[in-house]
Parts: sequence; C-alpha cells; structure tokens
Amino acid sequence: MSIDKLLELNAQGWVPGPDETYSTFFTRIQKTIEKQSSLKQEISIHFPDAGFPKKSPWLEIKDKLLSLCQCIPTHAIIFYSNKKLPIWHGAATWTEEGISVIQLKKGLQKGTYLGCYRKDDILLHEAVHVIRSAFKEPKFEEIIAYHLSLYPWRKYIGPLFHSSWESWLLIVLLFSAMLVPSILWAPALFLGYMLCRLVYHYIIFHKCLHTLSQCVGAKAYALIMRMSDKMIRHIARIKKESIIDFLEKRGDLPLNALLAALIRTWNS
Repeated sequence: MSIDKLLELNAQGWVPGPDETYSTFFTRIQKTIEKQSSLKQEISIHFPDAGFPKKSPWLEIKDKLLSLCQCIPTHAIIFYSNKKLPIWHGAATWTEEGISVIQLKKGLQKGTYLGCYRKDDILLHEAVHVIRSAFKEPKFEEIIAYHLSLYPWRKYIGPLFHSSWESWLLIVLLFSAMLVPSILWAPALFLGYMLCRLVYHYIIFHKCLHTLSQCVGAKAYALIMRMSDKMIRHIARIKKESIIDFLEKRGDLPLNALLAALIRTWNS
C-alpha cells in the first residue's frame, strides 16, 4: 500500500491501529465495507427500538471534523436507541472486529439531552472513538475524545473514568458509604486516585501536544488523536526534530508511516 493510498484512506476516517500491519488494516476496511448492507438489520435485532436518521448526522459537524480531525468517518453507521445506555450516557460507540457503529440517545434527535448534552458535542466525541477504533489505548483515549468538547467541565472532568466499570464502582462505593458512613474513606480514596491519574496524564498529553504544534501548528490535535499511548508518552519527552526519526524506526507499520507522511505534508 502506497503512502498516497494511506493518506487517501486517512481522509475518509480510516486510521491503522498501532499493532496493525498493512494486511490487517486493509482487511478491516474491506470487512466493514462488505458488511455495510447488512449492518442496519443486525443493529435492529440487537436494538429493537433503533431508529435511523434520514439525513446523515455527519453533515451537521462536517466543517468541525475537517478542521479538527482532518477527516470524516462516514463509514460508521449512526442510530438512535436508549437500550444498554445508563441515563447519564448520551451515546456510545460499539466496536466489534474493527467495525464501529454509534448509538445516540433518542433525546438527541431534538438536539440536546438532559439539558447538558448537545448532539454536535456528542458526535465529535464519538467520531474520535470511531477513528481510533483499532486502538486499545486506555490511558489517553478519553482525554483525546473529550478534548473537543464545547463544555469545559466535560473537557476536563469527562476523562476521569477509563472504563464503564470504574464509574459503576464509584457509584457502588458512594451508596455503600451512605449506608455505612465509616467507610466514606473508600470512595474518597478511589476518587482521589482517579483525579491524580487524570492530572498526570493531562500533563503528558499537553507536553506532547505542544511538541507537535511546533511541527504542524493548529493540526497538532489531528496528529495526537492518531497516536498510541506509547507514542504520546515518548514524544512528550523529545524535541520536535526527533519525531520523524522515532516514527521511522518502525516505518514498516502503516500507522508510523502515515504519521510521518502527515507531518511532512502539514509542515510543508
């Protein structure tokens, strides 16, 4: 696969994962394209209340996606359903075998949900998860996704949880402490741990983002959202002149080749 082909697929929202080879990357794309026709039927089976928008919601955030992410993942099907989503979740991206679909709460059909979730804000967040569907990188995944939020509280507090089980655990600990006040230290300790972890990862994230901005300016976010945890940690410690050399050490991997090509293109 040529660099030009990688760049073309990248513009369509196809980004290779850190461990993908050219073969597995192309196979994932082909599998998604072949399954498009039957995907809505499968969604309707698993989500009986599912409703599909007549007009693509991607059109509502097209300009923002092109500006911030430099791509639009139109291959991801979007549907409305309340099934499997806790009341405080406005949406979810479901990924299986590299194929991603986005579930939005039905309330978002009107533009907002619970008075604090905007449809465009939610879609931007989920678009990041779709673009990074081949990434299994828990440390910076939510920081990257929430970075685009229009709400400061979501941008900085949203990444507190790395997974759904952490939010459920905090809820269980809080209810337990209400019943047994002597164990109030347990939820406080767990919350303190997550806050310290979040601050630590934010420092690394912003160091990396600053270094990337010295190379490609305002497109730094579009680069960091295509990076693994290991890449982000490493680039946060090095100078901008060393980034290309670092990526080309594993130039045989499509993600590394893509990132190096993007830096050269956006820096020209």
